[in-house]
Amino acid sequence: MSESKSVLELISEVDEFIEISDLFNDEDMDMALSKVVRIIANPDINPAAATTAIIHLQGMSSKFYIQANYLKNVVRPPAKTKDYDRKNMLFAMSTALDNLISALKYGARIG
Repeated sequence: MSESKSVLELISEVDEFIEISDLFNDEDMDMALSKVVRIIANPDINPAAATTAIIHLQGMSSKFYIQANYLKNVVRPPAKTKDYDRKNMLFAMSTALDNLISALKYGARIG
């Protein structure tokens, strides 16, 4: 995959990611989605690049988890609202990134 593609061009390759991007309108969410698309398109990552990606993705995962907990415990949005959907997506994104991070760590160790 060409590195010259913009974040939104990469995200547009997966239709659901466009909806997620629109729901959040957040640069970090767009960057996380972009990194996921790049890794899906080119999973052969050298250990040095994996280390950088791990650190960046872990930071984003932490941010999403903190935001989700804030929505859950402070805002407490009612079901079927935009904030309720955002909370659930933030938890899901944090978990998905953590799983990707684990795979990157494993690949960096054996690669």
